[in-house]
Amino acid sequence: MTSEIIDKIIVVLTIIAATVLLTDTVMAIHVCVVLCAIIVVAVDELFKSKYLPFVFAAIEVVAASFYPIAVIAVPSIIYIFVRRLEKHNLIVSFILLLIALWSSKSFDVGVVTLILSGVACYIAFKTAYYEKVINRSTSLFDEARQEALNNARKRRELREKTDSEIYTARLKERNRIAREIHDNVGHMLTRAVVQMQAILVINKDEKIKPYLEGVNTTINEAMTNIRRSVHELHDDSIDLSIGINELSSTLKDRFDVQVTTSLESPVPNEIKLQVLGIVKECITNISKHSNGDSVKIEVVENVTFWRIKVYDNGKSKPIELSSGSDFATLGGDHGIGLSNINSRAEGLGGRVNITGGDNGFTVITTIPKKG
Repeated sequence: MTSEIIDKIIVVLTIIAATVLLTDTVMAIHVCVVLCAIIVVAVDELFKSKYLPFVFAAIEVVAASFYPIAVIAVPSIIYIFVRRLEKHNLIVSFILLLIALWSSKSFDVGVVTLILSGVACYIAFKTAYYEKVINRSTSLFDEARQEALNNARKRRELREKTDSEIYTARLKERNRIAREIHDNVGHMLTRAVVQMQAILVINKDEKIKPYLEGVNTTINEAMTNIRRSVHELHDDSIDLSIGINELSSTLKDRFDVQVTTSLESPVPNEIKLQVLGIVKECITNISKHSNGDSVKIEVVENVTFWRIKVYDNGKSKPIELSSGSDFATLGGDHGIGLSNINSRAEGLGGRVNITGGDNGFTVITTIPKKG
């Protein structure tokens, strides 16, 4: 845009200079010619209409038939035609130039018009080529930048996928270790405890009794430590998002299931187990009682609490319950499941809100953060 304005200023200045050089005395007609050139480039800059150059050319041909000096303004129109870089515009500009040369009635005016038209063509082509190069460079830059962004996104997704696979594999390995300890070492220690208890019962030698009791105490402590370690390994290996997705997989044969988890900070093991229990109760109720086809499960962490929302679009009888209501009055498996959800929430100091009707069935549980 800036280059085109500069080009038009140059064309107008050359027309002014040519008008002054070709005339000994500046007359009104000369001023009109210059003003026409200025009006042509200004109007074209404002409206950018593809039809205006043809109007200008027609007016120029009529004016030149009465005032031959008017052909000096032709280069401003030719610049506009050539600048479009369209074949029919180039043909029209060539025809206009021939008419202008024929109408000039003066060799000097014709030569100057031809030279100025050549200058106008040159700077029009130069600016068009320059803009084409700039646009191509910009396009290549944008493509390269987009490709770089896509590559960065793919690397990030690959890294996240790899981290997720590593994390999942680590959780599975922790579960495997916990299971191995429980099934092997735990059972062997349990057998040792039973055997030691039997030895203590049948032992009659008071001298070795204290030693046997010491061994029994050590074995019991070892058993307690093993149980604690297995419990901690198992609890730490629970991933809430993975657990919820695994639970919801049982619904995917009948329902369109969407699971959303947004957890920024580590969730205590006690909370994880209860959240999974609540989600499981909801899924059980949906699989048994829902007549819908869509389920949404959301577990979101807020500043002071966790929120679990389970929704299905199945129709149900109107219901609205919240913590403090008598869930026992519901009766049936449906009521037992909802009562269990409420008990789990209240056990952690949380609340449950349940709504149902023609628009679907929703269970929202909030569990406060401690400390």
